[in-house]
Amino acid sequence: MEDRLDEILSRIEELPTLPAVSQRILELMADENASNREISKLVENDQSLALKIMKMANSAFFGSLTKITSLEQAMIKLGMNEVRSIVLAVSVYDFFSNSDSGVFNRKRFWKHGIVCSHAAKYLGNYFRTGNDTLFISGLVHDMGKAVLDEYFHDEFLSIINYLELKRCTFSEAEKAVIGTTHSQIAARLLTQWKFPENIIQQILCHHAPWEDKNHEKGGIMIFLADIITKASGYYCHADEEEMDLMAFSQSDQADYINKSGFKLDYETLERFVNHINEAIAGEADSMMRFFD
Repeated sequence: MEDRLDEILSRIEELPTLPAVSQRILELMADENASNREISKLVENDQSLALKIMKMANSAFFGSLTKITSLEQAMIKLGMNEVRSIVLAVSVYDFFSNSDSGVFNRKRFWKHGIVCSHAAKYLGNYFRTGNDTLFISGLVHDMGKAVLDEYFHDEFLSIINYLELKRCTFSEAEKAVIGTTHSQIAARLLTQWKFPENIIQQILCHHAPWEDKNHEKGGIMIFLADIITKASGYYCHADEEEMDLMAFSQSDQADYINKSGFKLDYETLERFVNHINEAIAGEADSMMRFFD
């Protein structure tokens, strides 16, 4: 298994890079002196991207009460950090969008990511973490699964078969079959793409935020957003282990979150799930079809 793991990790280094526009966005994200106008110019030149930003700005997830009718209004409402995240999200989506194996339902996969991204943003605001990378981290936190499906398909089939047989978590199935997880695979690829370190670490540790004390708060938000997303009925795969919110509220994981300064009980978790479901219901299907 060690030899196969080494082969998987080495092959990741051979995967294509992101488009030039995305790489430029990443450079601007890392540059404190970058001009918002530079981002605006990139967006204005891409009609498809501009429409997605308009759709996001008019989303119930952003509390839109009046309709946004211009790109300039949309970018002001969202803020430049959110616009940057949307650009990166679309680029990551386009990287995988032309491949659907028939085994892994990409529509379900991206719906899970969309709901998780908004849950992460909501939780960040609720707990006042001051973290502006939660949206993008929530959206692409499971991208390692798409990498496995597209580039390591035989192993992915074995993982799915194990998952269906054992009704375990996806990570447990991955570890049993290939000795690594989608989180580690995603982190390796995002490192190659030169994503910011906090995004990489939040995705790497989104199933175990206690493993990275330097980015622990962000990791907890993505971890919890994933729980809330599944409890809301949005799973990556139909045969994943069902989320039991009551059991989770009494788990060591929930206790760890409480001890980390984030008050959490079953009633609070239920409120989170209800908020997300209400926001989704208010979307009239627009946000859930963000990539269409």
